[in-house]
Amino acid sequence: MAGFSLGLMQLAQNYRDKAAVQETASMRILNELTYSLPDHLTDVPGAYSRIAGILEQNTDDINAILFLSTDRSGAEAEAAANYEKLANASAVLGMYDKALQAQEEAISRYRVLRNSGEPGGAEMLASACGNRGNILKAAGQYEAAAEAYSEAITIQKQEGENPLLLAQILLNAGSNAISIGEEEHAAKCFDESLLLLTGTEENNEVLLTIGKIDYEYGLLHYRRGEYKEAEAKFRNACKAGEQLLEGGQYSLSNQSDYLKYMNALATVLTDEGQFEQADQEYDLAIEAAEEFAGDTENMQAQRNLAMLLSNRALSFNIRGEYSEADDTYRRAAEIYKGISDKTGAASDRAMTALMFLNVGENLFKLEDYDSSRTFFETGLDVYQSTLDGLGDYDRSQYQAWLSYYRLIHQRDYAGALDAAITGYELQPGNVLVNLNLAYACLYSGYTDDADRILSAIASLGGGQAQTIRGDLAAQEKAGLISAHLPDLLALLPEE
Repeated sequence: MAGFSLGLMQLAQNYRDKAAVQETASMRILNELTYSLPDHLTDVPGAYSRIAGILEQNTDDINAILFLSTDRSGAEAEAAANYEKLANASAVLGMYDKALQAQEEAISRYRVLRNSGEPGGAEMLASACGNRGNILKAAGQYEAAAEAYSEAITIQKQEGENPLLLAQILLNAGSNAISIGEEEHAAKCFDESLLLLTGTEENNEVLLTIGKIDYEYGLLHYRRGEYKEAEAKFRNACKAGEQLLEGGQYSLSNQSDYLKYMNALATVLTDEGQFEQADQEYDLAIEAAEEFAGDTENMQAQRNLAMLLSNRALSFNIRGEYSEADDTYRRAAEIYKGISDKTGAASDRAMTALMFLNVGENLFKLEDYDSSRTFFETGLDVYQSTLDGLGDYDRSQYQAWLSYYRLIHQRDYAGALDAAITGYELQPGNVLVNLNLAYACLYSGYTDDADRILSAIASLGGGQAQTIRGDLAAQEKAGLISAHLPDLLALLPEE
């Protein structure tokens, strides 16, 4: 009996040892499937479709392994992480419906973990809800994104203990608020995010987050015409990006962010009339962006290049180099149309419309009025078709462009003024909105209002004053007449 009992005990121990080995192997395989293999490929250009394929296959393998695992919580967390990586890879490829489907699967698993009391479950759920907001924002679904961010912030504030994670969610919520046109809410998000990071031990993740906050805060200042404040924020963002790259953090994501910061800085320098400095930033950024855009699968790389080209074209336009601007604007429009055709996102269609409108405005200055009118009408049609999925900022931009079209191509001064006022009511602090409102006022006989608005815009920087002179000269060549024009020009700062 003693020998028999000893044999049973040994057999039981063997089974336990075998189960432990199987469990260790299962979790090792899960970890390899979920993290190691896909992460090795993320910095390889053109690899995102392969990553998505690997991650999609992983979902089947992981679900099979789940049946073998006794560590249900650990296995569920690995499965959720795989779905989230699949969501992010799909979003990079512009496949937003697929990305949202995978993200919802990840959230449902993280929700189970949080509700079961799993340590860290609340933070995983908050992060996943925030990532859902990121995907919705990329797809141009700003209102839905705002709801996702709100849920993430609520969970993290109530149950989480990670100030960096909360700061990151607030940062993205603020960026989304800018897109909707809720500028005060955006500023509150950025201020709270920066406060959370004050006194935090600096590391790469904190530095990365601070750089992004400065960039988004700079965009908010820029849209308000607060150029000095915007320039300071963009320079801070560039400095953070440089520190990361100099510290060896050469991920595609970090390099892409740095390109955005350089683009933003060059744009505000252009508006301030600091053209030589702006050109230096553009040259460096475009050279790098061309290389990254060789990965035609990566939609963000394509967006970065298109925006750099568009802003460089604007710099040419301001300086009266309209032929150079035409070539550059057209290339930017072609790239963005390709992005829009692939993703179908409202935000990408809106940017495509803006590119067409920029081409049309520049052609007007080249005195190619028929082509200008065609580009204006195409851009306005595309923009108008996207408005239901966009926020007040884009609606105000549409009204501002509609106002200018009615002014220069239809000579419908009353209609131009109506559209301009509608845009102003949506975004009273926006520079483009005020610029086109002033032009509508000028030709509608409200010369005092035109003087006041254009004088204020011209005082923002040499680039804006030059823009006004160029616009007025092009309007006069096209036959728009105002007896007040000489008096107005006299109010502008000297070149």
